[in-house]
Amino acid sequence: MDDKKQDAYYRKILRESAMERAPEGFTGSVMDRVRAEKVLPPTSPLIGRRAWLGIAAAALVLVVLGVSVPPGELVRPRLLETLADRTAALQLPAMQFPDVPVTYVYGAIFLLVFACCQLAWIKRYFENRLYN
Repeated sequence: MDDKKQDAYYRKILRESAMERAPEGFTGSVMDRVRAEKVLPPTSPLIGRRAWLGIAAAALVLVVLGVSVPPGELVRPRLLETLADRTAALQLPAMQFPDVPVTYVYGAIFLLVFACCQLAWIKRYFENRLYN
């Protein structure tokens, strides 16, 4: 019962109170102020498309190197060996790569993925900070 009385009371108050009218020219003056606001120029992204392609290429190289590693052995990636052989054909000093444990390769892949996530988070943080 109490709710019905309150509802009726509020309806009565709303019917009796008249809507106030805005002063003449109010809307126009507000719109003029809005138009006068300085518009921010569009900004370029913090990390460009080429940078993301470079990051993706580096990640792909690390993944390929990680997959080409036989499990449980010290690693001398085949791709790097091929590059070393080709540089020897060019009569450049021979390149020798140290034996790398598989754990280091997996660690490098993890760090690369982690760094990419951090870059995406930092990019979003600065873009939100710029526009807000």
